[in-house]
Parts: sequence; C-alpha cells; structure tokens
Amino acid sequence: MNMITPEERDELNAAVSVVVPLGLETEICGYWLWVSGDTRPHREVLKAAGFRWAPKKMKWHFRPYSRGCYSRG
Repeated sequence: MNMITPEERDELNAAVSVVVPLGLETEICGYWLWVSGDTRPHREVLKAAGFRWAPKKMKWHFRPYSRGCYSRG
C-alpha cells in the first residue's frame, strides 16, 4: 500500500492553507486536491501555489510533486 510521505503531507497542507481562506469549494480525492467555485478572481493565487487548471473538469487541481506523471506517452 502506498502511504503518504511527510513531504507529501506538508505539500497538501500548504495547498489547503492557501485555498481555505479564499472560501472556495474543495474536494480531496486520494492525493489530489480539487478546487471549484468562483475561482477566476483567485486565479493568480492558485497558480502561485502550484495549482493547475483542468479544462475538461473546469476545476483547479493540486497534487504533490512526487505523485505526478512526467512522461508524454
């Protein structure tokens, strides 16, 4: 079983601490943090915090760096 590492936990905690004060809808799904709602006014803040836009879902998402996929296949 893949457990979350302390570094990944710290990354997720930092991402959550950015989103909560903005009052946006958040959803944690595994290692992913999804953000929706009226995000347009907060777009630059989300980008600076490492969130990326998912156009198909029309939501912002964040995942720890070590959980990413880095190849185009």
